[in-house]
Amino acid sequence: MPLRQRVLLLVVLVICSTLPGCLSLGIENVRYDGSALSIRASNSGEARDAAIQVTVFQMRDLAQEEVATETRTIWLASGEQEYTVPLALPPGSYKLYIYLIVDNDRKASVIRDITV
Repeated sequence: MPLRQRVLLLVVLVICSTLPGCLSLGIENVRYDGSALSIRASNSGEARDAAIQVTVFQMRDLAQEEVATETRTIWLASGEQEYTVPLALPPGSYKLYIYLIVDNDRKASVIRDITV
């Protein structure tokens, strides 16, 4: 990559890291304890209002059927935090679609498989 492009990329990254709208969000570990999901999320930006949405599909006979959708409003703190979403699932195999939403915009998402 030519020097000019490297410098331009560096300038854009520096500017983006200082603006409130530029943040890095991530969904890390997801655990299920039999009555709730614990979702670890990271936020490199300012603390703000957000939401976590979980859509649960049960996997059965090579097909998936939606069994639940839960959305929780959260205070997305800076750094890593753990958030709880109450959810009761009977024994089986599930696919979890987890979304982190800020300002009505999906900022991070993961798909996790769990067996209960």
